[in-house]
Amino acid sequence: MPWEASVGVARRHSPLAWNRSAATRWVDQRALPWAVDLVVTGKTARGAGIEAFGLHKLQPSGRKHAFSVRGGVKYEWFPGRFRVRGGSYFEPGRFKDPAGDDIGGRIHLTLGADLRVWQFSFWEKPYRVRFSLTSDVAENFGNGGFSIGFWQ
Repeated sequence: MPWEASVGVARRHSPLAWNRSAATRWVDQRALPWAVDLVVTGKTARGAGIEAFGLHKLQPSGRKHAFSVRGGVKYEWFPGRFRVRGGSYFEPGRFKDPAGDDIGGRIHLTLGADLRVWQFSFWEKPYRVRFSLTSDVAENFGNGGFSIGFWQ
């Protein structure tokens, strides 16, 4: 496993400052948090890709340090009901092709949304249930998801 180091900055624009206690279980307000990170992943002397392993081939991986930039933003459009988020990151190339040339990195776009659909009490504590959609797309790649969970 390679080592990894990151540095970043985040900011939240809202009526209530970050890391402050609130009198209620949820702080339903229009808030706009954002974050940006720079990530450095170390090289590995004998790293290999798992995808090629399934084909009984050795695909060298991580022979050089890799750099990635990540950023994202979230907005609670209808406080306590609906929020959206988006971001992007650079996935650095860490593999070599069959000819031994480096495979380049690619830029990803991520999107998501949460919709609160139900609120109930259990043992005198309130809970909120949400539906979430997520996506991550890049060149020759796509991933998406749907989940049911608790509103945080």
